[in-house]
Amino acid sequence: MLVFWCMKITNQNIQSNRNFTSRNPEIRQIDDLCRFVKQAFPVQSPSRLNRKPGYYNKQPVINLDAKLLKSRDVFDTATTPEDFYRYTIQETKASNVANCGELGRLSEVIFKLNGYKDCSCLSVNRYLPKVNKYHDLDHAVLGVRTSDNKLIIVDPWCGFVDYAENAATKYKHYYSEFLDFFSDPTRGKIVFKSDNDSFDLGLVEKFKCEFPELIFNKKAKVDLEKNSDVQSKDTKKTSSKTKGMF
Repeated sequence: MLVFWCMKITNQNIQSNRNFTSRNPEIRQIDDLCRFVKQAFPVQSPSRLNRKPGYYNKQPVINLDAKLLKSRDVFDTATTPEDFYRYTIQETKASNVANCGELGRLSEVIFKLNGYKDCSCLSVNRYLPKVNKYHDLDHAVLGVRTSDNKLIIVDPWCGFVDYAENAATKYKHYYSEFLDFFSDPTRGKIVFKSDNDSFDLGLVEKFKCEFPELIFNKKAKVDLEKNSDVQSKDTKKTSSKTKGMF
């Protein structure tokens, strides 16, 4: 179970740099890698700063947004998925600016470079069963499948790692005022849906050579992903586009 650093989220602490903390050994391995992600990419997030009191649409946010837009213009020049991820790494390291989407993609690359085969970027949605509609909460995270097919959510933007059902509770309550929730945060179910693109495992060795600084301490390399590539593919086949609903 994740030890959450602040049970009542405020505008002030959502902007601060948090430490990922966890007691569960399974999550701790992922938690340690998240600390490494934060060290490798010490970024500012305009969308997070915009939620800090006194900063809404102010010049510091506008400046960061402008830097991020320039980076995204470079992303858009990529003609292959390989270049897209390469540009994401290069531009984010150069600009030190990223929102949840960039942080999710960077986390995916680093996790895969460090041995986690079955992980991908997910979007956070609210599903309303009565009207059979999804509401995109405009928030991206990394989903990590363990060898026993549990889904763990890695959220670098909010700053936590936890099992999907616990993450859903946090989005419904602790973070509801910071995401694009409906007026009643208790309605509907949180759904984690797969993005169409993901970092190809075939690029892992190439990116290890290009970005050796993204390789984590070898002692921390994956006990969770001892399953073979075939098992990972089978897991993905049995998982629908909706990764989890809570």
